Amino acid sequence: MASLLPLPCALSALLLLYARISLACELSTPDPSVGITQGVQFYVSWGNCTTPATLTLWREDTQNDVVMNYYSVSRPPVGWTINGIQFTYSTVYFVLVDYYELKATSIKYVVKPNPQIGSSFPSALSVSTLFIRPGEELG
Repeated sequence: MASLLPLPCALSALLLLYARISLACELSTPDPSVGITQGVQFYVSWGNCTTPATLTLWREDTQNDVVMNYYSVSRPPVGWTINGIQFTYSTVYFVLVDYYELKATSIKYVVKPNPQIGSSFPSALSVSTLFIRPGEELG
């Protein structure tokens, strides 16, 4: 009889592991066809995650990816805006790590230029570049 005891325990552990894996943390980011535009707010949401969690925005780099920003989150959604013309054409992605350290990673996005504030390639911009909105005058 003692030899049968490990079987129910092992089966219970296996079912618990399956239940945790099947409820994997899911991350919802902007639709790839819409993407992310510099200066335009978008929303990041999640499901099946145990909070508190950490939501991190990464910028892809040739040597090491760089953390651009992060939040401790408890309720979805989180509104996000990537400001700063220097981030235009950057490749970015999101990583959410929940309370149990389950990780969900988004697809990668290339931050699109905002036509309202200019669309020059960032390396061509200098610190003194002035953007004029339609209807404004250079003063």
